Amino acid sequence: MNEQERQAMIDTIREQLEAEHADRVAREADRQSGERERDLDKHRAQARLRREVRDAFYKEKGYVEYENSRGETVWLLPEEHERRVRSRRHRKRRKVSPTQKLFEVGSKPWWIMVAAGFLLLGLALGKFVLG
Repeated sequence: MNEQERQAMIDTIREQLEAEHADRVAREADRQSGERERDLDKHRAQARLRREVRDAFYKEKGYVEYENSRGETVWLLPEEHERRVRSRRHRKRRKVSPTQKLFEVGSKPWWIMVAAGFLLLGLALGKFVLG
C-alpha cells in the first residue's frame, strides 16, 4: 500500500469516527434534556388512550374480549367467540394420552400380549432346559 492509499484510508476511518462521535454527543444531549423520556411517556399515553378507545368501541358494538393461545387479547363477535370456546372445549376433551389408551376398557393393550409371549417363551425354554 502506497502512502496516498494509506492516507485515504486514514481519512475515511477518521470520518467514520467523527460521525460516530457526533451521534454519541447528540444522544447524550437528548438524554440530558429528557427529550427521550418525554417521547416515551407521550408514546405510552397515546398507546393507553388508543387501547381505551378501542376497548370502549368494541364493547359498545357488542364484541367479546377473548384471549387467544398466544396470550393476546382479541375482540370477537359473540358468535365467533362461542365457536372458538366450543372448539377449544372439544379439542381439550379429544386429547387422550397413550397411557390412557393402554388402560382403556375394551381396548387390547399390547403389553398384555407381550407379557403372554414372554410367559410362553419361558415355559418352552424351561421344558427344554429342565427336561
